[in-house]
Amino acid sequence: MAPDNPVLIFSQSLHSYWANSDAFAKVGISAETPAPSKNSYYEKKDGVLTGLIVEQEAVKPFLDIIKRETLTPAKMVANATKVMDDYAHSGNTTIVSAGLTITDKKPLMLAQHLSDEKVTLLGSVLQKIGKFPKRKPAPRHFIYMRYDRTNLIPNSKPLANDFYGIIGVKHWYDGAPYIGSMYLNEPYLESALSVGKLHIPKGHRGEALVKKDDFRAFIKKSHQQGLQIAIHVQGDAAAKEVLDAFESLAGELDFSQSKHRIEHCLLLPQKELDRMKSLNITPSFHINHLYYYGDALKSGLVGEERAKMILPVGSAAKKGIRFSLHADQPMFASHPFKLIQTAVERKTKSGMVIGEEQKISVMQAIKALTIDAAWQINMDDRIGSLQKGKYADFIILDRNPLDISTDQLSHVKCVKTFVNGELVE
Repeated sequence: MAPDNPVLIFSQSLHSYWANSDAFAKVGISAETPAPSKNSYYEKKDGVLTGLIVEQEAVKPFLDIIKRETLTPAKMVANATKVMDDYAHSGNTTIVSAGLTITDKKPLMLAQHLSDEKVTLLGSVLQKIGKFPKRKPAPRHFIYMRYDRTNLIPNSKPLANDFYGIIGVKHWYDGAPYIGSMYLNEPYLESALSVGKLHIPKGHRGEALVKKDDFRAFIKKSHQQGLQIAIHVQGDAAAKEVLDAFESLAGELDFSQSKHRIEHCLLLPQKELDRMKSLNITPSFHINHLYYYGDALKSGLVGEERAKMILPVGSAAKKGIRFSLHADQPMFASHPFKLIQTAVERKTKSGMVIGEEQKISVMQAIKALTIDAAWQINMDDRIGSLQKGKYADFIILDRNPLDISTDQLSHVKCVKTFVNGELVE
């Protein structure tokens, strides 16, 4: 493929990548190059690179060259502006970015310029000289910094206002289900998909990406700094160990008002939901796993019994746990009513229903994308519902989602989006 040009291919999950020989040569990586870490590496077979790059540490040299040679500042500004427009036109009045992979503060300056209520002096200057776009109404934007990028958090306080800001920090306890780095209590299913195509070793169940003592120290430091914590968790073993860590610190840290989060929650056992509630930890479900990968998860990765309990939104609702749904953009574009339909119907792309008992109502799903999502980021007294005294953030739809069949929910279109009473063009 493209023998005369370096090529880098991204998976949707952004946990695995593939490069051709020219790309490896351009970044100076060979079969002798050591892996950046145990969990991030360049796959080799018989001492030769296969092209597979696993996790973000290993792909960083490739991304650095792309940023330097291809993604010019002008392109970055144009793309960021378009992304915010697309969010709004899809019906999002507020977005949350969990785990920005950036190397300096410039993307934060741009994000603030696009979303904040008032322009900064520097933003005004950069706009005047054509480096930043002209300001216009845009979705609110709240950010969780990566655990290894906290040095980029500004020293000035407060870190956030009602329109933009840094509200927390994100860590990864395990990886992706589709490259074998989800951390499981029982091994991956042995199948043609897992062993033959994904090359997941027999008996493999993944592992934690962080040492237990280091993770406890991360929780303690972040909590004491007043930062909300978001943890990437896919597997049931990861969920248990994350909650073990919080539980071990509950005697010395007050979690009663913290609303720390677990992100994605693919395999989240019932007993762990009970512990989450007692620790005031709230889940955000990556419901697209079910639609796009449910068939593969059931038949090729975790098997029928575990598949029944993936993404237990119904159980969370029954236990009185407030939760949100997310698309994990850029993995998938954020189309709210597509997420709602999947949570309500529990159908995979093939039409198979997985976890019938985990279905929720349309109104429950709407709340998971509005008032409950606002509650998770401590903004429910200002946004998330139409009420006197709150900001006028709302969307106008082409039909009433409560009056149509559930199989039509993904076809609901956003006609107009308003943030703080202003139309987002």
